[in-house]
Amino acid sequence: MKKKSNIFYLCFLITIVIFCANFTDGAKKETETLTPEFVSLLEGEGILTGTIYDDKNIIPVKELSFTGHSRIGGIRRNSDDSVSVLDLTKIKELKILKGIYVSPRYQDKEYILAQVTSANGAITKDLLIPRDLVICGIATETEMEKAWFLKKTSRVEVNIEKNIPVIEAPTVILEQTN
Repeated sequence: MKKKSNIFYLCFLITIVIFCANFTDGAKKETETLTPEFVSLLEGEGILTGTIYDDKNIIPVKELSFTGHSRIGGIRRNSDDSVSVLDLTKIKELKILKGIYVSPRYQDKEYILAQVTSANGAITKDLLIPRDLVICGIATETEMEKAWFLKKTSRVEVNIEKNIPVIEAPTVILEQTN
């Protein structure tokens, strides 16, 4: 009788342990933090040069892009309900006013609050840019490929050229052998 009671008690404890093991908080531990990743310019994109202002560093770059693209959509404004496209080929300066910003108009998301000076000198002060946007470029001094979260920079200046060269697909010449 005592043996049956010990087996029952042991089975009961094992069941309780297995059952309680599933009562964890379920929170995922973030083992890796988000890091910006360099993306080369894509085919058909304009080759832009500019300057990235990162803390106290001033970094001249070439092949400036938003992860390979010169244009990025999903740009909003505090003053209206429109969704716009930001085109690096048409701006002189992008200044970060607040790296993380919750708009009174769009309280469900965090944005970057920015000011843009267009190529013709027009200034837009209340642009809301997606929070985790990455800007890329190749440092002109070191030829190193670099990427930043836009929210971590203070300013991006774009050198405006009249004829912007474009990335073209590589041409491949195949030789026929007999």
